[in-house]
Amino acid sequence: MCRCPKKRLSPCQEREYLNCLRTLQAEGVSVDIPDEWLRDSCPLDIVLAPPTVSMAFDWPSGGAGYAVWVRLLSHKRCMVEECALSAPWDDDIVIQTIDECKSVCEFSKLVFPLAQVLNHQIENTLRFPRPGYVVQGVILARSGARIPDHYTSGVRAPSTLTLYDQWGEEITEQGHLSVGDRARKRTKPIERPREDLFGNPRDAFTNIAAEVPEENIRRLNPRSSIQPVTGQNQRPQSSEVGVEQIDSEKETGQ
Repeated sequence: MCRCPKKRLSPCQEREYLNCLRTLQAEGVSVDIPDEWLRDSCPLDIVLAPPTVSMAFDWPSGGAGYAVWVRLLSHKRCMVEECALSAPWDDDIVIQTIDECKSVCEFSKLVFPLAQVLNHQIENTLRFPRPGYVVQGVILARSGARIPDHYTSGVRAPSTLTLYDQWGEEITEQGHLSVGDRARKRTKPIERPREDLFGNPRDAFTNIAAEVPEENIRRLNPRSSIQPVTGQNQRPQSSEVGVEQIDSEKETGQ
């Protein structure tokens, strides 16, 4: 008796058939999906580092920065070609392009060895050549949206990491990020008083020495010897009194 060998489907065909069966199930059609297909449907396990390691922080020029540590374990041969990150306050977090010519990656105040950064590896297609293959490192991202004020320093914020394999399938894992130091800086300028000590309007370009009226100076310091000057040729009153006294003494002496 001749037996025909059972033809084995390729991984691409398995995924295509699995998507069709899931579509039929969603439409209410009763179908049977092989257990091995369900077991092997997710090619990767994603483990996110705890919030004390993975973090979100305010970017110095505005927006926010993200550093997410991950550990990826493959169940079968696969490739990761794209990556996305989301948070409750922003769904448009952009994975950053890394300069591969440098040995270290400077990300705001954070510095990582290039070998620990996964950004450029994902952009160049991160490959898992066999089951049980492990890749771990940090994914760096930025966003133009600022972290809301109620997420104070050290607070845990939920996040979602999504990887896309070579077929465009999503591999998603949810975790938490630790919000970095959010020390506030004074942004309100110090206003200059609009009035002087005597209630007179103060002009930004007014000479301070000319702002205080003479009578106010005398009121503050009765012994002040400041005399008003009304002309260049006017002689001080004290010197005029001295001249008259000298003339009277001369006449008496004669």
